[in-house]
Amino acid sequence: MSRVHLTRRGLLRSLGAAGLALGTSAPGIGGSDPLRVVFYVSSHGTVYDAWRLRPPGADEGDDWQARLSDGPLSPILEPLRRHVSRLLVLDGIGNAAAMCAGYNEHRAGNASCQTGRVPIEVAAERSVVDGPSVDQAIAAIRDTPFPSLEYTVGQAEVAYDASGRALPSDNDPVEAWWRLFPSADPSERTRQLQGRVLQLAAERFEALSPRLSGGASQRLDEHGQQLESLMRRQELLARISCAPPPRPSPPPGTSDADYPGHQIDAFSEILVTALACGLTQVGTIRVDHIPPATIGAPPGNLHADIAHAVATDPQAADYMIAHHAWHASQVAALLDRLEAVPVGSGSLLDQTLVVWHNEMGTGDHWFSRVPVVLAGGGGILRTDQVIYWADRHEVQGLWFPQPLAVPHQRLLATIGVAAGLSLDSFGDQSLPDHRGEAIDCTGTLDRVWA
Repeated sequence: MSRVHLTRRGLLRSLGAAGLALGTSAPGIGGSDPLRVVFYVSSHGTVYDAWRLRPPGADEGDDWQARLSDGPLSPILEPLRRHVSRLLVLDGIGNAAAMCAGYNEHRAGNASCQTGRVPIEVAAERSVVDGPSVDQAIAAIRDTPFPSLEYTVGQAEVAYDASGRALPSDNDPVEAWWRLFPSADPSERTRQLQGRVLQLAAERFEALSPRLSGGASQRLDEHGQQLESLMRRQELLARISCAPPPRPSPPPGTSDADYPGHQIDAFSEILVTALACGLTQVGTIRVDHIPPATIGAPPGNLHADIAHAVATDPQAADYMIAHHAWHASQVAALLDRLEAVPVGSGSLLDQTLVVWHNEMGTGDHWFSRVPVVLAGGGGILRTDQVIYWADRHEVQGLWFPQPLAVPHQRLLATIGVAAGLSLDSFGDQSLPDHRGEAIDCTGTLDRVWA
């Protein structure tokens, strides 16, 4: 099949063209095995005053850092207390790419939060960027049956392929379970038949390819890439022996208070099993709007009625504090699951970097300080720490200038380097401040490495 290449190879070529120097399946710095990476992405930023941590004597005009275990956690971060020794809280990461986009902040935030690139809105509810998200850059250097897994509670995608298009995601845990574990004990005959069907299709593609040109040839190539990826996946799956988790139960209705918790719990169980079994090493759980009843709020729209009012309505702020603390409890449960899986002399959490972040900074659409919590990381990152960066720039947002301490491209580069990518930057390398002067977005975060 001379015209067909694995999708992973195509992604590597595209990444190289974008100026990223990638290795093979390289280990994270300081470790012998590559880190698995899990992104948990919640919505509506945070209520900053209830999220931030301030040790005695901290000056907001200067950079500083402190040990988390030396003081109390904030109301929103309190559910993570049992994992405090594994946490790195980052205060001062701003999404300047979303500030520069000039359209709906939620959509711009979703498209930029893991790509580090100023997105372009091409249609209602659809954005494109000029390169991949960091999760896909990491997936491209891993050799697993599923390069990455994307799960959503809602419809907001944050993972983007090498061409800058949003990747589809699973929002049905039962379907996601079947995709990873099609049968607990498939017969050898079934595997042989599956392989023969794929081989016959490949032969048809090879025979047809020389007869086509132009757009038809390009579309055939794209289908061929998907087919060869399926063949490679089947080969890898045949070498993996893995007991599936219990099949998820059907969820309650989407307006039910228990709906998001049910979905997150099911997706977390599937993802942790997939990580432990070697089915993938990269996963994203994206949680968009949840029912107000989940956090004890009255009926209505959490987004429009509550999140937008945090700056002016104390009751709305209280509900959103409960909202973000609820997400902290979900992240804590995910860490529990990873920690419960023994690997060598430690646990799966020791070999996983968990990134909890957001598509924006606050519910009223600020991007200056996006809440970021890292966990695990296998000793590569300095944990039991909160690191604070003071504001240094202003960026013209959609409505008004917003302060900026550290552009979040440096966070993405840090995640990439920790996971084994060889790079100096990720996403846009510079962005304009409110006067049009360039802000340097290259490099990794300072003070984070162990």
